[in-house]
Amino acid sequence: MSDIPLKYALVSNDRLLDEISTQIFNQVSLTRKTDKKVNQIYLENERLAIKFIINSLYQGFYSFPKSLVSLSLRAKDYSKSKFSYRALRRVFEALISLNLISFRKGTEASSKVTRIWPTKKLYIEFKKIGLVWRKYLIDNQETIIVRKKNLDGKKVIIKTPNTEKAKVIRENIYFLNSTLSEHCIALDIDDEAYVKLEIELKKHYQRRFFGYFKEFTPTSINYARFKLYRVFSDEELTLHGRFYGGWWQLLPEKFRQHITIDTLPTIEADYSTLSLRMIYALEKETIPKNKDLFDLGLNPSKEQRKIIKKFTYAIINDEKGRFRLSKENLKLLNITHEKLFSLIQQHHPIIKKYLGSKIGLQLMNYDSNIAEDIMINLYRKNIIVLPIHDSFIVALKFKNELLNQMISSYKKYLGQTPEYDVSSLKIRTDIYDSFNQTKSQKELKKQESLDILLGKKSKIYHNFVTGWIHWNSRKSLMIKTKN
Repeated sequence: MSDIPLKYALVSNDRLLDEISTQIFNQVSLTRKTDKKVNQIYLENERLAIKFIINSLYQGFYSFPKSLVSLSLRAKDYSKSKFSYRALRRVFEALISLNLISFRKGTEASSKVTRIWPTKKLYIEFKKIGLVWRKYLIDNQETIIVRKKNLDGKKVIIKTPNTEKAKVIRENIYFLNSTLSEHCIALDIDDEAYVKLEIELKKHYQRRFFGYFKEFTPTSINYARFKLYRVFSDEELTLHGRFYGGWWQLLPEKFRQHITIDTLPTIEADYSTLSLRMIYALEKETIPKNKDLFDLGLNPSKEQRKIIKKFTYAIINDEKGRFRLSKENLKLLNITHEKLFSLIQQHHPIIKKYLGSKIGLQLMNYDSNIAEDIMINLYRKNIIVLPIHDSFIVALKFKNELLNQMISSYKKYLGQTPEYDVSSLKIRTDIYDSFNQTKSQKELKKQESLDILLGKKSKIYHNFVTGWIHWNSRKSLMIKTKN
């Protein structure tokens, strides 16, 4: 199971979990050992802790696969926190006494944080509610992370600078996240495919940081995880800077084209051979249109081209010159490391002076600023774009708007016209093309097509987007009433 760190969780002001929260608050009140009037601020701290924990447990329960909630039980971790340690501890004990959570305590010795998850009793309450879209509140949690190598060569998070540049970046990210919070991003696949998604995700692990702790936890998709942040590699915010945080960034590629935005089908557009083209642009060199930059005279197959692309980008980003392809990859290319390295420099002499430099981080900064420019301009038009570094997911109806903005933003920073690729539209039946089935593909497609004709929808998907449709209808009605 993956986990949701309590301090990063988002909460909603809806009434969805009020009944459960009230039950817990009453239990906390019964355990007080004083007849004196309790300070109102202290009571609010307890309600806040309950709200965050129950919201997090609900989100973890409806993640794919299910997630645990991680939290600290050390008082010193709450000195500058939005939570009161005493209030959180009392709520934690109340949840245990009500038999609503199970837990596994962490220790500093084992570098593990404490994790909690719902018992069957709370599980039943969540099942009654179901997975529904909710309007989550955007808090003031830091959205700029600076991760820099220390003297030992290890990456550590340092304090984010409080500069004018940082202020503008924060304001832009807040605007993006506030806009995203009112839209519905979901996977239009049937319930069987959601099970296959869980199986696929359990194969992958991601590195997570908890203060001084570092753990590897399985990847999990959580629809409440839409809040974006940027990661930089220097205090001046000129290196790296890419966007992270969106659940869609963790999706295996074969699932991405089944994302819908506000129930609309989507396509994905990405910049073609971006890093190499950016180097050429920085040197004010043009590239012949439709030239394959990864051919190198080898006339590669699709699989070989992927390996050449991987190698090219790796040596550009490899500051110490240590990168090597696996023996299997070199055998597939039927070439030595030295020969491949020589061919790349022969076909792209322009990159020689950048090898061993920090150009990789600088290029990431360019593509992240381009991504920011694309999103800011389109979000202002209420066109939602989901970033995956140098590619973007958008509703099919806004395809041309996205492509025009991709060209405009690229020209703004690099002064040239980019190349790009666009995915084809996918429907729900296409998801099974990438899975091995006992039934033939023809039989599956016939059955799934019939399901679509009959109007059958995935229960998971249908319930989730219905929540957004109802919320959006109420919002529209309120706006009309005011006007």
